[in-house]
Amino acid sequence: DPECGFYTTADPFNREGHFITSPEISPIFGELMAVFVQLFWGQNGMDSAEHPKVIAELGPGTGALAREVLRSIWSFGCAENLEYVFVEVSPKLATVQQKTINEFFISRGLMLEFADSEGVETLRCREKKLCFRWVRDLGGLASVVGARDGPCRPFVLAHEFFDALPAQKFRFSSGRWRELLIGPNPTARIGGTKVFDIVPGPSDSPSVKNILRPEIRFASPPPENTEIEVSPVSLFHMDLINSLCDAHKGASLIIDYGEKHAFTDSLIV
Repeated sequence: DPECGFYTTADPFNREGHFITSPEISPIFGELMAVFVQLFWGQNGMDSAEHPKVIAELGPGTGALAREVLRSIWSFGCAENLEYVFVEVSPKLATVQQKTINEFFISRGLMLEFADSEGVETLRCREKKLCFRWVRDLGGLASVVGARDGPCRPFVLAHEFFDALPAQKFRFSSGRWRELLIGPNPTARIGGTKVFDIVPGPSDSPSVKNILRPEIRFASPPPENTEIEVSPVSLFHMDLINSLCDAHKGASLIIDYGEKHAFTDSLIV
């Protein structure tokens, strides 16, 4: 939501914000991810300065990870002929990322040229044949990769991207599955105003039948009050990443945090 969305209106990525991520704490995290990228390039004969390369980052935050990946690739001597694509839905964060990248080049005595063509913002360093593009979704990324001349084997980075995507939560109770929704608590009030809470939906809702699909997911009824979260949006994005990498012989490195079992309670009210 451009007016009320958390990532489009807030500035959550810092020690004073809502949370802080690994690239903001230490450059080592970005350096290690750059090693993965470099190994992939080396295994495919792409580690020379002349070979065209593409890195795409999903949900790039402040641009700190991109900066450290770029710094390491620069030290490897293969930063030239690189196109770095930021997949970012928030115009506010895109501006922060552009500032981060600009400062990186200014510290090296280089200037970037800015352009905006058909809604795709671009920063370009002609001396190093480096290009940075901003697209809003994976469809935009696919268009950028597909428009390139010749194979480029894109490398997709996603750090704490999937845990920012929405999930739907379900509970098994009294022999039936119900989706847990956000709604007014009929008994709780603050100053005469109803309080919002997690409330169970109907047992025959389309989300239970089409998203949870308990007859496929469970061989037998689970224990009473079992809860599980399902994220169709995450599955959709993962399919798009797989399709992109398969079509262009690319690769992806996805880092997130969780447990060895299905999530049951990551929603906060």
